Amino acid sequence: MISLDCSYCGANFVTAAPAENQDPAVFRSQWKALAQRAPVCACASCHGSFVISDDGEPSGIVKLQNVSTPQITSLNVVVGAREGGNALIITGEALEVGTLVVKFAGRPCSIVDNRTRDTARVVVPRATYAINVLEQCHKLTLNVTPGVLAVDEAVTSDAGSTGVIRLIEGSTYWIAFANLAETLDEMIGTNLTGGVSGGVASVVIATAVEFLVDEAVTGQSSGAFAVVRDAQPLVVTSPTTGFAPNELVRGDSSDALVKLTSSPAYSGLVDVSVENEYGQRLTGASLPGAYTYA
Repeated sequence: MISLDCSYCGANFVTAAPAENQDPAVFRSQWKALAQRAPVCACASCHGSFVISDDGEPSGIVKLQNVSTPQITSLNVVVGAREGGNALIITGEALEVGTLVVKFAGRPCSIVDNRTRDTARVVVPRATYAINVLEQCHKLTLNVTPGVLAVDEAVTSDAGSTGVIRLIEGSTYWIAFANLAETLDEMIGTNLTGGVSGGVASVVIATAVEFLVDEAVTGQSSGAFAVVRDAQPLVVTSPTTGFAPNELVRGDSSDALVKLTSSPAYSGLVDVSVENEYGQRLTGASLPGAYTYA
């Protein structure tokens, strides 16, 4: 006779015994043949998942192999330093199954140990921060004549595009366009007119510059230094110091430039997720905003 039960809640999946006058060896061999097809037993009560497998014993029969995906429900520590390296305990379900991977903002923890069904110890990875971008600047080469154009001055193109100058370096202007009535290519050879100075500039070059993954970025007023992890939206590894509200952040390699929001300039709030080689649960695999890098 066999009885296959959920190891979490005890729910019975299968109870079977040889038929009358059936050879027990034949009964066992039939179940071992069934195990080769690995039928799944899913528990509706506790969401455990198991497959019927051969127990590996010549005179044995079958067993349940746990292939449950994990769930995360809480953390005992919810704030930590941007350098990471601190240990905390997560709670959940099926945390002992397979190779457990715990991620903070998609970055896996290097150490996951002391695992039980409902707890695991993890060492938090180095921080990532979401940079709260207010404006993405375009890089233009301008020939200004007559007059001058100034930083923070509004400009309007011949076609009606509107923007604000955020940085000037010689003939190079970084402009945050609130409205583009034409493409950047169509802007070349046309004019931009200053809203205050009345200066007029012909557009020589106009490009949209994007941040590069793994490039360094620097806050132009705070001096905060970080490395880009994701370009859109802009996510960086832990900065050397906090970015300042309203400041410009510039890519050291790409020369991309953005202006940050007034508050907060960046966020260390991250999601924490769990998975194993059997996948992720449709619900319960992640805790949105569960941890904050200070």
